[in-house]
Amino acid sequence: MTFDAWANDFAVRFAGFRTLLENSEPLRGEFQSTFQQFSVEVLQKATSELTLLDPQPFPSEVFAKLYSRCKSLTFAPRSHVKVYDPFDEPRYRCLDCRDGGTLTVYHPIGYSPIRNGCFEMRKHLNTIVVACHCNAGEFFSSYKRYDSKKMKIVTAVKFGDQVDELTGFVLNGYQVNKFSGFEAYS
Repeated sequence: MTFDAWANDFAVRFAGFRTLLENSEPLRGEFQSTFQQFSVEVLQKATSELTLLDPQPFPSEVFAKLYSRCKSLTFAPRSHVKVYDPFDEPRYRCLDCRDGGTLTVYHPIGYSPIRNGCFEMRKHLNTIVVACHCNAGEFFSSYKRYDSKKMKIVTAVKFGDQVDELTGFVLNGYQVNKFSGFEAYS
């Protein structure tokens, strides 16, 4: 099929638009120059989709609807070049911050109350952002640096789970030093 054969077929399907084309020489020229850039296969597919989606569109809308269908059909193969692989895992240089440079950790204000048995969630469960220990953390040099022995990364979502996570860290994994590095935040 040629472009002219497609154009004749299109004019039969959309009679109102054909009338507009017959009455306007500039519109005929614009129609031909706009749609000749597309392959006949794309034009046929766009025509059939347009017919299915809106079998009797207003004549003034046909040009724009056909053009948008043609553009989307020619764009679709390029947008999906890479086949999705469900087993493809993201790769990071740093697994702690996932190359973001910062981490959200529990504020040390809650450490002592947990050890002393007077922890109150509203008062002591707070978080702060620290710079990661990796190269990405260098960008955030004004932040406190992450130390896995003194700081616990927030991984729990619910507040109750966060309390359990922080309590487990303070009572089991936290290494108390005379100077913890959080003195400025107290």
